[in-house]
Amino acid sequence: MSSIILNGCAIVLSGKFEQGSQSYLQSIIKTHGGTFNSTITKGTTHLVVTESDYERKSAKVTAALARGDIEILTWDWIEECIKEKKLVDPKKYPPGGKLVDMDIEITKEQDSQNDNATQNVNEHETDKKVPVTKKRQTRKKTKDDDQPKIDSADDNPITNTDANRDEQKPPARRKRQTRKNSIKDSSQPATDSNSPTADVNKNEDEQKVPAKKKRRTGKNAAAKVDDNLPTTTDNDASLNSNTNDTSNITTSDASTKKTKKRKTAASDPVDEPKMVTIIKKGKAPVDPNFHSHESYHVYADSLGHIWDCMLNQTNVGANNNKFFAIQLLKHDSSETGYVTFTRWGRVGYTGQSNIYGPTNEWAARAEFEKKFKAKTGNKWADILVDPDSFVSFQGKYTYLQRDYGDDPEGLEQAREKRKKKKTPKSKLHPLVQDVIKMMFDSRLLKDTLVSMNYDARRLPLGKLSKSTINRGYEILRRIEKVIDGEVRGNLVDLSNEFYTVIPHSFGMSVPPVINSVEMLKGKVDMIEALGEIQIATSIIDETEESNTIKHPIDANYERLNLARMDPLDHDSEEFKILEKYVRNTHGDTHSWFDLEILEVYDIERQGERENFKKLHNRMLLWHGSRRTNFAGILSQGLRIAPPHVPHSGYMFGKGVYFADRVSKSANYCCAAGGDVVFMLLCEVALGDMLELVTSDYDACNRVKNEGKHCTKGLGMIEPDFGDVMYLDDVVVPCGKTVTNEGRYLQYNEYIVYDTSQVLQKYLLKLKFDNRYR
Repeated sequence: MSSIILNGCAIVLSGKFEQGSQSYLQSIIKTHGGTFNSTITKGTTHLVVTESDYERKSAKVTAALARGDIEILTWDWIEECIKEKKLVDPKKYPPGGKLVDMDIEITKEQDSQNDNATQNVNEHETDKKVPVTKKRQTRKKTKDDDQPKIDSADDNPITNTDANRDEQKPPARRKRQTRKNSIKDSSQPATDSNSPTADVNKNEDEQKVPAKKKRRTGKNAAAKVDDNLPTTTDNDASLNSNTNDTSNITTSDASTKKTKKRKTAASDPVDEPKMVTIIKKGKAPVDPNFHSHESYHVYADSLGHIWDCMLNQTNVGANNNKFFAIQLLKHDSSETGYVTFTRWGRVGYTGQSNIYGPTNEWAARAEFEKKFKAKTGNKWADILVDPDSFVSFQGKYTYLQRDYGDDPEGLEQAREKRKKKKTPKSKLHPLVQDVIKMMFDSRLLKDTLVSMNYDARRLPLGKLSKSTINRGYEILRRIEKVIDGEVRGNLVDLSNEFYTVIPHSFGMSVPPVINSVEMLKGKVDMIEALGEIQIATSIIDETEESNTIKHPIDANYERLNLARMDPLDHDSEEFKILEKYVRNTHGDTHSWFDLEILEVYDIERQGERENFKKLHNRMLLWHGSRRTNFAGILSQGLRIAPPHVPHSGYMFGKGVYFADRVSKSANYCCAAGGDVVFMLLCEVALGDMLELVTSDYDACNRVKNEGKHCTKGLGMIEPDFGDVMYLDDVVVPCGKTVTNEGRYLQYNEYIVYDTSQVLQKYLLKLKFDNRYR
């Protein structure tokens, strides 16, 4: 590899490092331009040691001291060089804080022996005894010393790899562990059969290593590898999918080794990931778990194709829910610095990772294509040409199609520029500022995704393509047909397929089978919510990318395309009518929560009034939804589910649903106690109504066939229509409750099948108070 940071440094490691195995540290040295030898040679320039190895005067330390021209230092020096992106003074990083003279008697005869020793010292002989002035115990270093200490209920061999090594060290070492976690050494065993990656490694993620393969030592071990050939970490070969070997240990006798115990938190999920800096250059961010992500970018070929993929696989029966990520990375300043980076594990966990390289462009591409073919059964070249040509195979991973086309290039640069600029004051009314801020609350958007078990780390909303959403709907439609008895099918297999296409994070829990109408409707609602949240996040990104000098709240508001949003005076007649509407239409069956109006905004969407059908029988009706959905509702309008969406949950067919009871619509806000919710009051042109006392999924067709304009589901409880009020000739059904006999629905429902019959009039901000929380 051409010059990077450690160019010209010939480095030897001595001891067991807390930052990782020697093969892991070796890969870091090579990635940053250094060369690595397992023994001290004439060309050795640096010996990186542990404190304990230095104090016990290992053979490598002795040989380096005998030479006199080798820098002896700790791993901290490597980390500081990488951090500063240059070689720093090695004198500042001696073992023990300062170099002290070791009282070692080295005779002329031993000097000649050291000349030979430099060629033969290896990782299994670092404790070779030399004469010293004070006695110390020595022992022969075993192969076990190269294995990390782990916890085990017994001392039986453990074959699965720990997915969260960054959780295994004390807090004071957190910084170093982050780097450690970026590459998984193949000799690292797991601690628990319930490890987050246990299900990943059972069939395809580990390649069987040839048995009884001897480790090279001495001169052979130090042989230089041609920079133009692929070089890998020890676990590079661990990813072949056509083997059943579950071990991630490279030596053939790994299954008979007993390992020393250490504390671990392997099975703890990464529910609250630490804040990390996402380095984004071009159209895809480098995986932050790659230890040199600040110096690399995701490779794009001459046709502009991005070599980056996320794969997913769920198997409900086997409690498998796993991912596999592949990236081809190129160094920012080196023409030959190419790396194929892979990471895999259980969804919701950091998982393991592996580096192939540094190598040349074509070797890295070949490795990427080989991994993709092994994991999916598809050719990467075919997917680059036509992503929709991907074919899912039983037991293989599914490709998650991500949308790179709409990704705003230069977003990070724009954000940095914005930070440097002085933010002007908002020109909006303070009450409008408040509601816009709540509408684009990033924390709320994230919490909503978590509550739905959606895994945004595997498939960020900004990368969620329309084809992926449509595939999710298509699978749910097939599940619906099986539940309804229209066709025969396996709900377990269909659930696996859905969770694979729309990634979920269930922790260590078994993914549930979608086997009821209620569960099906919940997943339909989830995909609908994903679409709305995606609109909100895209508006946020557009604002951050924009070079216009505006307050972010003002910029977000403008992207809603509203003609107006004016807070109502609480003393106005208009406000008091709406307050009465809330007070009088709270259903008795919804007594477990209270609603209190905080603010009301008079709104109008641009162009909506011009397209509005002013039919007769116009009423002001309620529509409730999640707070995270309102950026999409205000900017795009209320929409009707497309044909490929399952019909389950739509009692009167696919349309826009309204109610004349505030509490009925409030239930769709998905609020908890003490939450602030948003609700709409819309002017709805009902015209002639098809009145039904029971649900009818075919109501939409009946409305058309019978010359009606909408459907009204007749409820037992409704407002007194002899006691209504009017706002601009629009009926406000705010009368007190009356009860009707012979009806099966609890409350009235109004459904229109043409969005031009809807005019958004008021946005209400209410406090949702759960009485039992």
